[in-house]
Amino acid sequence: MATMEAQVVMMQAQAVTTQAQVMRNQEEISQARAEIITLEEKISGHDADINRLQADYVRLQADNVSLHADIGIRRQEISSLWAKVDENNDKMARIRQKAKFFNQLRFRELVAP
Repeated sequence: MATMEAQVVMMQAQAVTTQAQVMRNQEEISQARAEIITLEEKISGHDADINRLQADYVRLQADNVSLHADIGIRRQEISSLWAKVDENNDKMARIRQKAKFFNQLRFRELVAP
């Protein structure tokens, strides 16, 4: 009978040990669940960041296209202005030639008796 009681005590001790292990396992599961929730929140935050960055990227691409169009327009304006500069330089050369011609005429009139 003592052997039987010893076995019962041993089984009770094993039950307590097993119960303690079950409680530790439950605590680990609880911590793992909390960590999963934390990671899911971080992932959700990262997803929001990714979406924001993708929207920024699309906006920047649109800005880039717009800037390239503006550059094309500015190049055309610059080309037009250079054409006007060339035209004005040609006009100035003609005016200088006319002025030189009239100065020569006046000089001849002054010098001629």
